[in-house]
Amino acid sequence: MASTTTTEQFLTLQDGRTLAYDASGNPSSKSVVLYFHGAMTVGTANPPPGNVAQKDVHFIAPTLPGWGLTSPRPSGVPFHTVVRRDTTALLSHLHPDMATNSEYKLYISGGSYGSVPTQIIYGSSLDEFPQRDRIVGMLILGGFVPLYKVPDYGKHMTTANYLSIGPVAYNSPFKILPRIAAWGIGMQVSTPEKGAAFIKGFMFDKMSEEEKDTIVKEKGEPMEEIIKAMGLNVYQSIHKTNAGFVDISIAANADWGLREEIFKSPAGSSQHYPGFARVLIAGAKGDDMAPFAFSEWNAANYKNGELLAFEGGHLGVMGHMKEIFDKFLDE
Repeated sequence: MASTTTTEQFLTLQDGRTLAYDASGNPSSKSVVLYFHGAMTVGTANPPPGNVAQKDVHFIAPTLPGWGLTSPRPSGVPFHTVVRRDTTALLSHLHPDMATNSEYKLYISGGSYGSVPTQIIYGSSLDEFPQRDRIVGMLILGGFVPLYKVPDYGKHMTTANYLSIGPVAYNSPFKILPRIAAWGIGMQVSTPEKGAAFIKGFMFDKMSEEEKDTIVKEKGEPMEEIIKAMGLNVYQSIHKTNAGFVDISIAANADWGLREEIFKSPAGSSQHYPGFARVLIAGAKGDDMAPFAFSEWNAANYKNGELLAFEGGHLGVMGHMKEIFDKFLDE
């Protein structure tokens, strides 16, 4: 397999903005894996998750608008519109003939907040996303639901999480609440070392020893190195701008304009739907940030949805990425 590895790269977009992205694997492969990162991190592809590096694929990880070194979304342009435009531009740049070449297979994936752009791309019209017909699979890792389709979503969330992304944050004048939160977190992660301390206290100190051991075994490196790498990404994510953080509640609560044909009617049907991509949903039963009930909703409502359930909290799926991606990319 021909293989190259890249560090972060930059694409100047038609509107003058900059899109940062990372990529690894075989850039000539017709099997392309697109991965959207979650909140408080950036797009990284070196190394890719699980056993992806051993497969003949091109793994692409863009950094979302307003995070890291990617420009914020233009004022007045909805998040879902910007994501579709940016992703179209990136794939057109790296694989110019994807939209017209039926040999391509596009696998789209995202974790946590990254499941929002993942679902946006999956539910796009052909005009919005010309590469849509190449999608053969969608993977949601510890993800969210389209909140506009689930009016009672708040009953599954903790009070803190509901306040941070729900109507209170979304409807606050001038988005003052998410701006204050972004400023406060920015002070806590102003260096890579502080970023590591933040992610350790916020995530890892709450884990059971069994969950930590599972992640260490999966990653093949000491916990200290895992936290250090994640801490660097946390620092990089809002070091330049906190616009992406402020956008979380806006993006999550918006009507994403998803095609209704990708959803089951009625929900819960177990039949296979020919002509629709495989949809794999992986969630952790103890997740208090993207509740497991969200994973259950996605599996019950997306056509060809399949649920993989794991133990643990918000990072519970992190210890099973080899299993998950092997299943996702299995022909």
